[in-house]
Amino acid sequence: MKKLLILFAVFGILPVMYAIPTFQDTFANSSYIESTTAYRSGGKLYIGYPDIYYPSRAWYYKWGDIAYYNGNIYVTWADDRYNGVYTVFVQKLSASDGTTSWSTNFIVGEITNKTMFPTISVFDSSHIYVGFRRDADGHSYLYSAKIDDSGASPVLSLYERLDNTLADNVHYYPQKNESTVDAAGDFYVMTTWGYIGSGNYEDVYKADASLNGKWGNGFRTINKIFTIANDIAYMDGYLYTSGEHWMWSPSRDEGSYSQKVSTNDSTSRQWGDYNDADGRDSLSSYYRWKGLHNSVAVDTNNNVIYYCWADHRNGDEDVFINKLDTSGNLISWSPSV
Repeated sequence: MKKLLILFAVFGILPVMYAIPTFQDTFANSSYIESTTAYRSGGKLYIGYPDIYYPSRAWYYKWGDIAYYNGNIYVTWADDRYNGVYTVFVQKLSASDGTTSWSTNFIVGEITNKTMFPTISVFDSSHIYVGFRRDADGHSYLYSAKIDDSGASPVLSLYERLDNTLADNVHYYPQKNESTVDAAGDFYVMTTWGYIGSGNYEDVYKADASLNGKWGNGFRTINKIFTIANDIAYMDGYLYTSGEHWMWSPSRDEGSYSQKVSTNDSTSRQWGDYNDADGRDSLSSYYRWKGLHNSVAVDTNNNVIYYCWADHRNGDEDVFINKLDTSGNLISWSPSV
């Protein structure tokens, strides 16, 4: 549901598909969950997507996320209000007017070890999942937490490491996370692993409702290196992912890719090494593209997938969208809108 809210609201077709309240004109203070000056340490407050210290590399990181459930919006972010240590927070807002529902922001991370790059997905009020990076003992781990919001106040019911042993290698560090849930309430996190000295990798992790890891050190949905995970959605027993990939040759071209993965723990790629979500014959058929930032959404009523990305094939940065069937074929909008 989160992915449908974010992507389709842009194109104005969401109200036809789902009865989600429209709130863009009724949020009196839509830019503020709280004061953006009261909790700054050293002038740093990370809410939302950009990395303010490396604006040209903001696509590597994601500092916040949002999910919709049952008339409410759950927002997560990281800031360093506690002595300069980045901490993950969650707040619940009314989807009708944007007012906060919890008297204080809920602390997911710790105030002694750095936690950041959060993603959030909601199955029901007692299964609100957050995935994030946790730095401790010189390592950067992938962690998950579960919040129970079914009572009078939210409770952190589980807090577990999600990667198996990968982050025991100090060269690996998760730097961008996306998530979704399936029909059984299992939680999936797609993360971009930075690897010191050898590019980036993306992997998907699965955890059950008790946050028991199911896929060990994760499943790589695209059989390539130098990949950046962008988005993930669930539909009818499969995950649909999107990301971007760049190559050393011929000119470090960048491409937008997609993949379909079974959730039945066989972790098999359904679309080969990858599928070109941007409609090109190969990932390197255009000169270098920048700012792909692609997104994926699913239409469960019609069993179609929508991919959205940006590129500069026409000289300027433009946004495109493609519509695919569950076999990865373009079923309309060719060339891309």
